[in-house]
Amino acid sequence: MPDPATSYLGFVEAVKICFNKYADFKGRATRAEYWWWYLFTVLVSLVLGWIPFLGWAVSVAVLIPTLAVSWRRDRKSTRLNSSHKTESRMPSSA
Repeated sequence: MPDPATSYLGFVEAVKICFNKYADFKGRATRAEYWWWYLFTVLVSLVLGWIPFLGWAVSVAVLIPTLAVSWRRDRKSTRLNSSHKTESRMPSSA
């Protein structure tokens, strides 16, 4: 796995990292890792979304890795703890 601080993280490497860290909500995700994964899910959805069962199955298969990489990226960008993130997204009652 490449060191994000010293080397370029390409499309294939980022997708591999996201699948290897399938349900890992700890640590940090680089910007490149997040956006390459996002591109991967969009492309897969566009290509396989037309096939009813296959499109659904792929969407379910990438759901947990998408949540995990989003959580790891959000931790890096906001540097907030999990309770504060949850509270800040709740609507106010005023």
